[in-house]
Amino acid sequence: MDNAVRQRRLTVVNMGNNGEISYMLHYKSFSALVFLNYSPIETRMDLKRQ
Repeated sequence: MDNAVRQRRLTVVNMGNNGEISYMLHYKSFSALVFLNYSPIETRMDLKRQ
């Protein structure tokens, strides 16, 4: 995973600093959060990099 993706994920955590984010991280479902928050094009690009 490159730095750009990491920075975007950190931004999501910083903007949503609440119990919901902690719940998502705890159950390792962060990818679900990515799908909900980023455009389809970005999501497809992220999937290709994995």
